[in-house]
This record gives sequence, C-alpha cells and structure tokens, in this order.
Amino acid sequence: MHEPRGELYRVLIEEALQHCDRFSLVQRSECRIDESVEKLLSDLSPHLRQERTVSEWPGTKLLDGTATLREYELSEASAAILGRVAEGLYDWCQPARLEDPVFWRTSDGPWLVTIAHERDAYFEITPDEREKLLRAVPALSTVIEAG
Repeated sequence: MHEPRGELYRVLIEEALQHCDRFSLVQRSECRIDESVEKLLSDLSPHLRQERTVSEWPGTKLLDGTATLREYELSEASAAILGRVAEGLYDWCQPARLEDPVFWRTSDGPWLVTIAHERDAYFEITPDEREKLLRAVPALSTVIEAG
C-alpha cells in the first residue's frame, strides 16, 4: 500500500474507529527509544488494555529476540494521539515512535496491518468491505492497490 500521509492518514484513523475497538503498537527490545516514545507511552497509558512479550505479530515474525506488544483501546482520545504524533502510517518506527500499528476489529481479527520499517501495510477486509471503505473515503483509492 502506498503510504497515507497528512490528512489522509488522520482520516484513515477516523475510519478505523468505525470498524475497530483497539489497536496495538510494538516496542522492539533491541532498539533504543527516544524521549518522544516515553511521552507517547505516558499519553496512551489510560487506554492500555494489555501488554505482553511476543516474538511475532501480524505482518512480522522475529528471527530472534522479543518485543513488547501493547494493546490499546481505540477511542476518540487515543485516535487523536495517533494522529498527532505521526504524519504518516510508515512514520511508526523506533527510536522516535513505537512500531507497526495494527487496528483490530471487534471480532478479533486485524483490519489494518502495518510493517512500517518495510514501508508496507495491508487491509484484511472482504471485497465488499473494500468497496464500502472506498465509498466512505474515496481518497484511499490513491493508496490502496487494486486487487
């Protein structure tokens, strides 16, 4: 997927609010973090649902080592934080931010998966859902590849 940036990135987050009840972010243990990540963790802490150590998450499987996956409630407040701290979907890389936002459907499956350091993302949606998404946000047609 081409990267949604600026206003389109923020509209994508707003659309996620219609389909998802949570999102996750990853902190790789072998990578350092900037002070900006400490502020982000503090800002998101009221929305934290769970935190666990993982070696894989949607789109990524580590060959060695682990990471901390934090799952947060997706709400107007947490969505505003996501929209404020990055200008695009692929900005989510350490050390300046946490990594790989995944937006989760209320039925547990991912809706949008991001592999930011590879500048890749994809939706896990049906053709009907894709059609409805493009009707709701026509500008996404510039970032969603056909098929």
